[in-house]
Amino acid sequence: MLPDNLSQMEQNELDLVLQTHGKHLRSQSGGRRARLENYDLSSRNLDGRILSEGDFSGCTFQFSSLRKAGLVSADLIGCDFSVANLEGADLSYADLRGAVLRGAVLVDANFNEANLSQGKLGIPEVTRSESAPPTDLGGVDGRGSDFSDVSLQGAELSESDFSSAGMVRTDLTSVNAQNSVFASAQLNEALLIKGDFTNADFSNANLEGADLRECNLTGAGFGGANLSKSNLSGANLQGAMLEKAILADANLTDAELRGAILDEGALTDDQARSALLQRKPDASGLVLEDIFAQHALWVSSGGRDGLRADLSGIDLSGLNLSGVNLSAAKLVGCSLKNCILDGSILAHASLAYADIRNAFLKDADLRGIDLSYANLSASNFSRADISVLEITSASLRHWPSNEVVST
Repeated sequence: MLPDNLSQMEQNELDLVLQTHGKHLRSQSGGRRARLENYDLSSRNLDGRILSEGDFSGCTFQFSSLRKAGLVSADLIGCDFSVANLEGADLSYADLRGAVLRGAVLVDANFNEANLSQGKLGIPEVTRSESAPPTDLGGVDGRGSDFSDVSLQGAELSESDFSSAGMVRTDLTSVNAQNSVFASAQLNEALLIKGDFTNADFSNANLEGADLRECNLTGAGFGGANLSKSNLSGANLQGAMLEKAILADANLTDAELRGAILDEGALTDDQARSALLQRKPDASGLVLEDIFAQHALWVSSGGRDGLRADLSGIDLSGLNLSGVNLSAAKLVGCSLKNCILDGSILAHASLAYADIRNAFLKDADLRGIDLSYANLSASNFSRADISVLEITSASLRHWPSNEVVST
């Protein structure tokens, strides 16, 4: 749906405007800068056309083709480029505040030093004193594009592909980039502060010197990424994959790494002390035999006696826990790597973000279990019961197993 307020223009009129605009750019007589605020320019073929330095604020370019078009320093405030093809286009230094690029093709496009921050709309119903929505780059194909030195503060970037993109010193503060791909992207010295990068793919990306303070990096993949000298303080990395990532001189103060997958020896002693990591039971003052006994009493009494087991963030790796009853226990972000849990009862237990690699759970009761972001690589679940857990009380409830697994 296009806004009702947009002005219409025939193609021959547009050609004339762009022709005189070209003369303006070349400082020729008869030239005039293009000023087409709030026009409907959707479904046009503008491949290779030069719109640089023109004023197209508030226009819609939906479904238009602008491959290799020149838009350098153009005024594109509040423009709608939804599903437009901007492959190879040059938008360097353009003003794209509040622009919508959802679903656009941005392969090899140049956004160097463009302004894509949340801005002001210059359309009749909205004065320039009012805030525009965040810049919308959701679902775009931005492979190989260049956003270096660009402000994308607060932008919508979810479900987008920025593989091999240039984002050096790009401001990605507070963006929503859930499920986006930044594989092999250049993000050195970029600002990602407080951004939501849940399930994002940063494999083999260069994040050297990047600022990722207080980011949500839940389930993100950093395999082979360079995070040296980056700032990850306060970031949530539960369920993140950091195998073969370079973390030299990275700041991990209060970074949530319980449930993250790291290479053995990946952290220095100082990094390990400053980060939030899984701890062995004795280091946390826990006596497992007492916890299991209290939990068994809690289960048998229906919660009237004993204490529910909470081993969240605890490193239980390598233990033989065959036959243990931990039904409805809290095991969020714990490590059960290399554990033997054959015949154990984990019905309705919460194992979100848990590391369960190479574990044995043969004949285990896993009905209603929560395995969100858990890593189950190379584990043995032979004859395990993962059927629906039925709980009968005043009302009947069904607890399906949560099998959303990161591997």
